[in-house]
Amino acid sequence: MTFFLGGWHAPGIPWVGGWRQILIPFGVVALLLAFVVGTAKRLPLPARLLGGAAFAGAGLLWGLEPIPSWGWVLAKTYGLFFVLVWFRGTLPRLRIDQLMGLAWKFFVPLALVNILAAGLWVWYPFPLGTAYAALLLVLGSWILVRANAPAPLERRTYVLAE
Repeated sequence: MTFFLGGWHAPGIPWVGGWRQILIPFGVVALLLAFVVGTAKRLPLPARLLGGAAFAGAGLLWGLEPIPSWGWVLAKTYGLFFVLVWFRGTLPRLRIDQLMGLAWKFFVPLALVNILAAGLWVWYPFPLGTAYAALLLVLGSWILVRANAPAPLERRTYVLAE
C-alpha cells in the first residue's frame, strides 16, 4: 500500500488522490482480515474462503487447527536448507580467482554505474531523471557484459605425423 500511496503519508492527504484513494479501504480490510485470521483458532466458512489458508495455514480449510509457529519455522528452515544444498550441487564451482575477476571486472563497475544512475535519478525531475537513470543502467550493463565476454575460441588444427 505504501508504494501505491506515494510514500509514508497518512490516508486522506490531498496529494494522495485519484485512483489511489480507492485502494485505501481495501488495504484497511486486508489488514483487519490478516489480523483476524492470524489470531483465530477456527474461522467460519466466509473467512476461510477470503484467505484463511494464506494467513493461518492450509489446515483452516478443513476445520483443523492452524499450523503452529514452530511448525512454520521448521518448514521454512528445512525449505531454505533444501534450496541451498540443491543450488550447491547443481551450480558449477568457481575458483577464488574467477570470483575475484568477476567482482573486480563486473560488479565493482556495475556498482559505480548504479551510484551514478541513482544520482541522476535524484538530481533531475521525475520523467527526465528516471529516463536518464534507466538509460544509464541499461547501457552500462550492456557495455559491461560486452566488455567481459570471453574471447572467441579458435579452431584447433592438428598436425598428424605421417
